[in-house]
Amino acid sequence: VVKRGTGKLTVSLSASTYQIRRNRLPESIRLTARASDPDGRPLAGADVTFTLSIPGIPTITAEGKTSASGVASFRTTIPKGADVGQGSATVLVSSEEFGSTEDYTVITIK
Repeated sequence: VVKRGTGKLTVSLSASTYQIRRNRLPESIRLTARASDPDGRPLAGADVTFTLSIPGIPTITAEGKTSASGVASFRTTIPKGADVGQGSATVLVSSEEFGSTEDYTVITIK
């Protein structure tokens, strides 16, 4: 059985938490990206850029590479001083062979 993917590079982004109470800051958060090649196999060695934009604090950016299993993760702390509202987490995955793609999710400070 041959399993075929979507025919394009894909990435999915998840976060260790999606809602954070402002009165509990500072709070740790972990972003995890899973990248797959056009055939649906894990994409190893791809360049990854994580961006975390939370109201009231400077944007946090980190770079890395996907592991042999196509996974990259980034942990940071959202400091006191963040404002209530919706922020975003974004991941950009780039590969010389397959181009680039991105995914995002909403992170809410309550």
